[in-house]
Amino acid sequence: DGASSGALNAAAQMLGVSASKLQHALVHRVREIAGEAPVASPNNQEQSQHLRDATSKSVYSKLFDWLVTRINMTLDVDSASNPIFIGILDIFGFEIMKKNSFEQLCINFANEVLQQQFNQHIFVLEQRIYENEGLDWSVISFRDNQALIDLIGKRPRGLLPICE
Repeated sequence: DGASSGALNAAAQMLGVSASKLQHALVHRVREIAGEAPVASPNNQEQSQHLRDATSKSVYSKLFDWLVTRINMTLDVDSASNPIFIGILDIFGFEIMKKNSFEQLCINFANEVLQQQFNQHIFVLEQRIYENEGLDWSVISFRDNQALIDLIGKRPRGLLPICE
């Protein structure tokens, strides 16, 4: 259909391959047997969808690794000690992993959004209620993570919208 061919053309252009080659790669599997010519056989719809999803995940993962490397180069981080690392505080504290993945970024980002909702409700709104009711209370300070949420998710220049 039109939407699928538009997505295929856009993906092919970004990957630097022809749309027909990308489509063939997604809907066929090639078997190579020693001493014989490669044999292409069609995938069923479910296999093609799994291949499409796996390809997307791999591309996002490689893009994420590239982006972390570029950020670390810009920040002059010692790439020998840990070439692919960005620490993002989430509601459970820092995630320390040998290699951060795109999936971990998504998990941490979701946690940051949840933490922001919690902070907004507990700290901002509750304190506003106390203030409006004239209650005697002490201001509770907290670190606002909105800048991080915007950096990763805000349209049009957040990390995730740019990757779309």
